[in-house]
Amino acid sequence: MKNSEKVNEDPRFREFMTKEEDERKIRNTELYAAEEKGLLQGKIEIAKNLLGELSIEKISEVTGLEIEEIKKLES
Repeated sequence: MKNSEKVNEDPRFREFMTKEEDERKIRNTELYAAEEKGLLQGKIEIAKNLLGELSIEKISEVTGLEIEEIKKLES
């Protein structure tokens, strides 16, 4: 069992948050993670398109990706 599940089952926890509020917070966390993943995928696509046009250092500066990560995209 995950720590979050253990906390959610604690009756003291229920005093502070309803099940619906807890589920909403979990959904928001999942949505945030999905959004972050999408943003990263977008940066990777931009970096791939810029390879051969700009230096790896400039691509890193533009996208915020690490140089090592961009070098992996070259292969």
